[in-house]
Amino acid sequence: MERLKTLMFACVTMALVPASASALVVHDEGKVQVDATAFTRYVFEAVNQDDETRIGSNLLTGRLQIVGTVKDVGETGVQYDAANNALLDAWVQVKKNSPVGIRVGRFRTPVGGEWQIGLKNIPTPNRTLINDRVLGRATGLNVFAEFDFGEVDLRADVGLYNPTLTTRAEPGQIMAQRLRLDFKKFYLHGAFAKHVMDDNINAQGNRVFAFDDQIDVAAGYDNGKARVHAEFFNAFDGPGENSFWSAYAFAAYLIGDIQHEVGFEPTLAFDYVDNDTADARTRTRALVNVLWSGRDLVTSVGVTHDKTGDTTILQGFFFVQGAI
Repeated sequence: MERLKTLMFACVTMALVPASASALVVHDEGKVQVDATAFTRYVFEAVNQDDETRIGSNLLTGRLQIVGTVKDVGETGVQYDAANNALLDAWVQVKKNSPVGIRVGRFRTPVGGEWQIGLKNIPTPNRTLINDRVLGRATGLNVFAEFDFGEVDLRADVGLYNPTLTTRAEPGQIMAQRLRLDFKKFYLHGAFAKHVMDDNINAQGNRVFAFDDQIDVAAGYDNGKARVHAEFFNAFDGPGENSFWSAYAFAAYLIGDIQHEVGFEPTLAFDYVDNDTADARTRTRALVNVLWSGRDLVTSVGVTHDKTGDTTILQGFFFVQGAI
């Protein structure tokens, strides 16, 4: 544990070194615009488990995203993660002078509430444990509608997705539906996903999708200073059958004006996971984000307490993320 304390002192020292970043527009002729974004996240950590401390580092993500926009017609985007050698997104979206649009390709599905928040705005180094189970990125087609009612914005989605991360032909599809309401500073999210069109079993006799059904509900508040998000997720095959549920919450508060000076953002996050076939798991993270240039450059120092059954893991970490 003494090594862990030493590491945390080094992390605090390193977090005091400033830098800057900026956005990049590759092409802009009014009608057509091409934007390129680079994003990276690196973590240095010490993990204590069973009275043994291990120290290591890892490049969590190194992404390049290119989005082309044709005004009043639609968009197309590609995103690649070099750190994990993975093509994350490749999609085309059409929305022409109408509240209704359509997106086809591979992209982030609308099921998870926290999953809809971009990594740049996530106040912790890891997403919620809900995203280990929720339908994430997938190949499919999504139809959506967006309405502005003055005091509230509404978005509704209905999509059909391949249930695997590959493009192989598998039995069935996943139908996902989402409704989101934005009340300026407050938002509500509700989503449901279901395996449809065929049995949830492939030719080898294995399950194609981990669960037949998924429900996700979330609520959040963001006034530019305080941010709060709470979420509940349940995956199941039927009442009382093969059920998995998880709850998640984070709270963060920004101190300082990040557009003109360094900002500090204390953050607390909590996960709880309950599975019929495994011990319950809790994960608590406490950290302070140091924001050097808006949210384009962030350095953070914190600790994680992760407990599953009788196993407890204590982790001290320092991570840095930058976007251009």
